[in-house]
Amino acid sequence: MLGNQGGGFAAVSVEHKRLVADIARRDTSPEDEDMFVVWRTGLGHVDMFRRNAAADPELMVAVSGPVTFVHAAVVEADHPGLSDQEGLLKWSTNPFFQRASTVDSSVHGGTVRAEPSEHRWGTDSLAGGWPLVYGRDWEAMPGPEGMYYEIAQPYIHHLDVHWTSSRNAYCRFDRLGDWEDVVCITQDHRTEGVTLVSFLRDPLDQYLVEHNAVLVQLFEFMFRRPGMMPKWRGSTYSHHGMNLGMAFFQQFAEDGSIAKVQGVQIVRPRLSVAQVAQRLSHWKQPDPEPPVEFTVLDMRNGGTATVSTDPATTTSYFDAADNSLPYETSPAFFRAEVLAKYQADSEKYTVEENRIICRGGWDLRDYSVNEAGQVGVYICRLRDLPYEEQLYWASCNEHPKAGLSERAITTDFLGEWPATMSPREKLVVVLQRWTDLAIGWWKWRPDRSPDRLVVVPRTGSRDGWGRSLVDLSNGVIEGFVVKELRSILSAVGVELDLNWKSIVLLENILRSSGVLDMEAKLEALRELNAGRNLSGVHVRGSRAREYVETVKQKHGTYTAHYEHLCENLSRELALVEKALTGT
Repeated sequence: MLGNQGGGFAAVSVEHKRLVADIARRDTSPEDEDMFVVWRTGLGHVDMFRRNAAADPELMVAVSGPVTFVHAAVVEADHPGLSDQEGLLKWSTNPFFQRASTVDSSVHGGTVRAEPSEHRWGTDSLAGGWPLVYGRDWEAMPGPEGMYYEIAQPYIHHLDVHWTSSRNAYCRFDRLGDWEDVVCITQDHRTEGVTLVSFLRDPLDQYLVEHNAVLVQLFEFMFRRPGMMPKWRGSTYSHHGMNLGMAFFQQFAEDGSIAKVQGVQIVRPRLSVAQVAQRLSHWKQPDPEPPVEFTVLDMRNGGTATVSTDPATTTSYFDAADNSLPYETSPAFFRAEVLAKYQADSEKYTVEENRIICRGGWDLRDYSVNEAGQVGVYICRLRDLPYEEQLYWASCNEHPKAGLSERAITTDFLGEWPATMSPREKLVVVLQRWTDLAIGWWKWRPDRSPDRLVVVPRTGSRDGWGRSLVDLSNGVIEGFVVKELRSILSAVGVELDLNWKSIVLLENILRSSGVLDMEAKLEALRELNAGRNLSGVHVRGSRAREYVETVKQKHGTYTAHYEHLCENLSRELALVEKALTGT
């Protein structure tokens, strides 16, 4: 069940919005008499329909508007009824007539069974066809919320799409991690009474090819003057048949004020069997793109070399006997700014210490940062990226200013654990332990795990550094439960000041337990709190300028400052844990 589909123009798809607006515009009765006469012929609506099937990226599969009504059936491509125009024009149905399954209430040999429903089309020419859209009407919930649309589950399961209410669509992610709205739904009377269910054409075409089927669109346009209800007397209307390509229809008119067009359009897939077979054989990936070149550190032959994402330009350790090619583990180095794209969009990308994950798309493993601040990635890992991402990384490629980091050599080539933990890892260990312990005086609140939230900013961007400090503060400082800390202090007889926040409360707890000297302070927590408030580029004033200059003078880079802060935070949090748990 879709729930409330009343988002109207909240649907993200621009094409879907355009279709809704086009239907609403065409369904509005003209005030000019001459234009009304032309409008009621329905040829403008038929033309809209034909153009949608011929060129648009989204296909109208179900429509309900002031004038326009559309329903559709999927029918096998060799169905004999498709050549029977007269029979097809006898259709009489709508999405609310359709049921995917019914229970046969008659007794067959003492049994009762549920069977697939015979879909109701009103004509034998569509017998055996099945709908993609079902209308549901829940009498217990009157009004728009009780009437909604469902998409045939075999279709949405086949395409692995999921209903996303914020987008008013069944969605998936493409190979670049971007949203793909496969089926968009607008059901809102505020959009001038237009309800539309549109299907992204390419996935629909592939579905039709895989089922050796076509889509038969059933359309009806009812024209009348504003405020007039149609009353067909039957004996006085005129009937005209017309055929325009794969769209054929009947026109009815009565009294010069009421008219109707009823017709059928057969939409055949624009993909061939060979094209779909090629897609499936390539795991639905596009045709191979041209190789992208990178400058790498040739650790086999010494110096640098130019290799590409073509595997033939490198070799593995097992195949190196008869050639002198660089190894496929040769690292390419990049400006640290290459990471900014991914760190700026935490909804789409997850940036870990040595891994970048694109939602629903790709995964870049084993990157590292050397002493010169360059990001190193092995050429064999770069080959796993989509072509567009390879081009992006290539734009940031530069000659190595230093070799691989000692950590990368230890873990990736020697196969050993590092002898020591990095400052970031030390802090993550504490935060993850606290999260697992589910302690009452602190709670991990971000929706990302500590390992994914605590990531060292590698670029020289003040804004990126500021965001990293805000994220860290949200995980560490905002995690402390002030009410619990006050209770702990009250229990040991400390007189409380209502202005004390979490850091001052912690300092008093540590002093009362003897873990902290009376004049000492939690400098790292205070530093993090200051950084959260003063580091961002949007922060103005002398205090912010002074803070940033002090950081640069003391640490040299934002990266060094963040790592220094992680080291000191891990020590201070260990003191807090000792005071509050006795361990």
